[in-house]
Amino acid sequence: MSMDIVINFTRQLFMLIQKTRYVFDFDGVICNSIEECYFTAFVLYFKKNKYLLFKKFYKKYFSILKKLRVFAKSGLDYYVIMYILDKNLEVKNIDNFIKIKNKIRIDKKKFNKLFYYYRNKNRKENYYLWILLNPLYKGLKSFIKKLIDQKLFYILTYKDRQSVIDILKENKILIPKKNVISVSYDNSKKTFFTKKNNYIFIEDNIYNLLDVNLKNAKKFLATWGYNSKQEISLARRNNIRAISLLDLRKLTESFWATCLPQNLLYISVNILIIYLFLSLLIIFFKRA
Repeated sequence: MSMDIVINFTRQLFMLIQKTRYVFDFDGVICNSIEECYFTAFVLYFKKNKYLLFKKFYKKYFSILKKLRVFAKSGLDYYVIMYILDKNLEVKNIDNFIKIKNKIRIDKKKFNKLFYYYRNKNRKENYYLWILLNPLYKGLKSFIKKLIDQKLFYILTYKDRQSVIDILKENKILIPKKNVISVSYDNSKKTFFTKKNNYIFIEDNIYNLLDVNLKNAKKFLATWGYNSKQEISLARRNNIRAISLLDLRKLTESFWATCLPQNLLYISVNILIIYLFLSLLIIFFKRA
């Protein structure tokens, strides 16, 4: 048995036992943070730091706020949405939204920083209100816990890491820090993905899904998140499956059905690799 044969065979075995990583977006997939984001934008735009006033506003404009949420990626975008409501403007698509955003005369970088500064301040000073405004979607908790136990679960988000960890902790979900990947708004989520691993990527933003163009990444659009019929249609045209929370539960069932065989395969192949490595050492020392 030559060295090259053993090395190539070992590489093939490693590919065989490569486990699938489950990569979830946070806001709009795990956590419904829509109210908390709009509360921050409301305070900064209208200069009214009263939650009861915000609740009346939120209730009155909820259908419009939900519709416009699909356009929000950064703190600045939430300000733009407040501006649209205040000025009673019509927005039909992303191009309309960007046009309005470009016309607004404010220091955009400064406001973006201010949004996250105030958001963090509110988290520290009104922690339990902040938690209340960031509920998890129902039916995900046990699934997430099982994936964390299997060391297969990752969160890929534009939210800051500590906020994600705090929200999960309050829901009795403990996740290793290294499994929460926080990406800045001016970077793409695709930088997380490599050709070395297999992935299931669940995201509510169709453009983030389209940005990841790898054969080893199965992509799903979370329709319970912040998207519209247009985004769902775009997903289907690009062979990306749009799933509901019920569909996710079905995916969960199929995952647990394959989990045990996969773990047994992982153990068996590792034993085989050790055996091959020891055999190679014996051959090497005999020749020496």
